[in-house]
Amino acid sequence: MTTLGRNFDFRQSPLPQHRLGRFRNGATAIAQGAPVQTVAAAVTDPGDLRLPVEIAGAASAPRLGLSGIIVYEAPWDAFHGFDPQLTQASDIDVVPPLKPAQVVHGTEVRVKLVNTLARTFEGMRTYPGRLMVAPAGLAGLIVGDLLTPGDGNDEDGYWAETSDEDLAWLRITSVQATAGFVEAQMLF
Repeated sequence: MTTLGRNFDFRQSPLPQHRLGRFRNGATAIAQGAPVQTVAAAVTDPGDLRLPVEIAGAASAPRLGLSGIIVYEAPWDAFHGFDPQLTQASDIDVVPPLKPAQVVHGTEVRVKLVNTLARTFEGMRTYPGRLMVAPAGLAGLIVGDLLTPGDGNDEDGYWAETSDEDLAWLRITSVQATAGFVEAQMLF
């Protein structure tokens, strides 16, 4: 199990061939575990050779090889400028702007998506709240429900329920409303 911030964990990691590299984030940070797809425009920096990605639009159908869940695993880069005595890997829960990232997929991939409230820890560090799966409180979600990209922001959710199998990216395998998380398995 891998922890990639406060809102996203792998319950079962992707196989190496399902960790697509050679992607990069755009000019704004994207939450770890958000659904992304490649930008339709061509690569803007030919020397970069990385396809730019953006948060997938609400109810976007998955595109194999061009969409998936964004993952940023570069702690040596993410921690630059942070106090190493106060910052842990789980404190970095976004893909910073213009950074290389992986776009993962694969039917073996199982994830944990956690909704969190804004809070201040020990009076020193403030963490933003983030709604990974809508609705808040996970009301009405049950095991077997399908998830598709949501509105794509911290307030309205990155993932939302769908009944359309053509738009489904994930199938819920566990709902823990009291703890504020769902576990789900990828469908492509």
